[in-house]
Amino acid sequence: MIQTLLICLLVIHVSDYSFAQTCDSCMLLRQCPEALKLASKTDPVAKQRLKEAVCGIKTVDGKRHPMICCNRFITVSERFADTETDIETHENIALLPEKCGSINGDRIIGGFYANLYEFPWMVLISHVIGRHHGKRQTQFQCGGTIINSRYILTAAHCVESKIIAGVRVGEFNINTPEDCQGEYPHYLCESHIQDIAVVKSIPHEDFKILPNVQNDIALLRLKLPIDFSFKNVAPVCLPIFNELRNISLSGKQATVAGWGITEFNRASSVLRKVDIPIKTENECRQYYDRNSDTRTSYNIDKKFCAGETGKDSCRGDSGGPLMLEEEYKDNYRMIQFGVVSHGPQQCGSSTPGVYTDVRQYMKWILDNIEPSPTGVNIVGLKYCKMWLTRVVFFVSVLYWCNAYVKQCSDCKFYRACPEAIHFAAITKDDQIKATKLKSSICGVEIVNGSRIPKICCSDYTLTDERSGVPESTGPKDSIEKKTNVALLPEDCGHIDGGRILGGTLANLYEFPWMALISHESRLRSANNDLYFKCGGTIINSRYILTAAHCVVKKKLYKVRVGELDLSSKEDCQGEYPNYFCEAHIQDIEIEESIPHKEYQHTPSKNDIALIRLKQPIDFGHKNVAPICLPVLSELRNVTLVGKLGTIAGWGKTEEGIKSAPLRKVDIPVLSTSACHEQNPETTPTQFCAGELGKDSCNGDSGGPFMMENKVNRKYKMIQYGIVSYGPKICGTDTPGVYTNVVSYMDWILSNIKP
Repeated sequence: MIQTLLICLLVIHVSDYSFAQTCDSCMLLRQCPEALKLASKTDPVAKQRLKEAVCGIKTVDGKRHPMICCNRFITVSERFADTETDIETHENIALLPEKCGSINGDRIIGGFYANLYEFPWMVLISHVIGRHHGKRQTQFQCGGTIINSRYILTAAHCVESKIIAGVRVGEFNINTPEDCQGEYPHYLCESHIQDIAVVKSIPHEDFKILPNVQNDIALLRLKLPIDFSFKNVAPVCLPIFNELRNISLSGKQATVAGWGITEFNRASSVLRKVDIPIKTENECRQYYDRNSDTRTSYNIDKKFCAGETGKDSCRGDSGGPLMLEEEYKDNYRMIQFGVVSHGPQQCGSSTPGVYTDVRQYMKWILDNIEPSPTGVNIVGLKYCKMWLTRVVFFVSVLYWCNAYVKQCSDCKFYRACPEAIHFAAITKDDQIKATKLKSSICGVEIVNGSRIPKICCSDYTLTDERSGVPESTGPKDSIEKKTNVALLPEDCGHIDGGRILGGTLANLYEFPWMALISHESRLRSANNDLYFKCGGTIINSRYILTAAHCVVKKKLYKVRVGELDLSSKEDCQGEYPNYFCEAHIQDIEIEESIPHKEYQHTPSKNDIALIRLKQPIDFGHKNVAPICLPVLSELRNVTLVGKLGTIAGWGKTEEGIKSAPLRKVDIPVLSTSACHEQNPETTPTQFCAGELGKDSCNGDSGGPFMMENKVNRKYKMIQYGIVSYGPKICGTDTPGVYTNVVSYMDWILSNIKP
């Protein structure tokens, strides 16, 4: 009877509110045993807890039943680690930046010295060690990591009972005023460091050293925000998502970095790194129980061990990070899973080091960080500007947020939904945008005092009916099993860390697979220059992928790879001190051209070809590399329609003249029906892409249409299309037509040889 009465009251309660909260465990009250047990109590505290957990109403057999967030009633012992309230919904989660842990494209895998911009979140903590002639003496004795513009994450033993002079960010080589790396023409330098005072040290309240170290974690709040406009400073990512906090670390290879004691027992002036294996709990316990002076077993709670003989973190690295590359918001980023705590007396011995498990302290971290004094997280300013630019229309419908809220399993901020962002970008009618937005709102969250709406991202997901991706002409499961798959390199399509998003000129090393095809009849005798009419892509050391119309009835001469600017002998980019040049191009003679045997010029069909080179491409230079092809079934089954792809080339620009430097543009893929409406003669093995003012043009023929996609847990550039043909007037609202590479994977593999 009491339960029935309480359920009725909850129904009335929900009816009085314009929206309910959202959660991943929203279910009928009767389906949640923990909540049902509480509903049998009569005290006002129980009633209030139930009211606060309401997330909606469901009509069953004509009756309205309340729905509640069941995970609010799970007992503390059942939660992950220390009282895990849902980290992802913590009120301070917005203080951690979304853009974090970017993996630099030039990372030196397995090296000893770090790359100049490889770990921009590394911090040096300066301690006061005494006075000399009345002057304060300081020394860098610990490390840490930037987690947002005002906070540094480090170890508690680095701050407890210590006088902290300040922190330094942006450092690489402690001994030099300017940090330089590389050799001409790839020489780059960085001179900007930031020394910032600390206003507050926050060691964990339960930190202790004896009988063994516990809760060795701390935060430092900075007096001034870090200036993130420099490339050598950026925040690391933390494991805020459930998927990251629940992964098994044992056996994984992780990276530690720092300026600590090296194997030669002296501090390193240059930032160093090492990859080490993470041990199991039993292995860790066994190592330390054998060497323990106490009779009690080593307490591994909220810690883990990592390291092997000759590879370890060491004194001076204390407080620094242990990191792994993991998926974070659909991109692979560097995530900090550990804080260097302590280890064996002999650095680099067979006894592993001990690391504070950051996953176990996420709630503590979020509980102990505060917004900037202005009430706005400095890191977030850039995102706010980007968000407002992309969704100006959002403002006009904010007043709906309290009036209409639907339920869904993927309720998220607009900026976290790529499909919604794309919808806003390609939809010209503001009224349509606003109506769509109104119907997808699922809640509102207060972030830094502002009410930010959330949307059901699935409302913007494109349906299969609109996919416009034709089936492969060969059996889907046969492509990966073809013998010639081994001729396509796995090391392909690397996404350069310095990519200029949304720009018009390409970065120097952004598209190293781009090729230029010259014709013998176009050879200029005056200065022996080559005349390039078509483009193509490197798919392995001997083959170029291009369009059939670029090779049929043409006298081909050479292929050039490694080019950026046709007007200069040396390709240079950047400004001092980040100025670098590339002078090495490769002009290679053609052994054979292989157009599709069923190629037809008018109307265009099977517009695809391969070029076999006389000599293999020398991949020892950074400006040449192969692109990835959609070999894997998951890549061939990707829905292209509505997604933005990238085209690049040296073709005609919007002014109608050839571009000397390599150019690029991002364009959307159209649906099959829209494509056929504009180009009635298109076939299922083609697709359309482009919009007003953005298109490929003659001179780009044979070049690639590319998309970033995941290959073996890393995001790489995949070629999905070949520029085939388009409207006579470049850049009109008539889209260009592309040969769909997915449809020809079997043909490509059947026509290449070692």
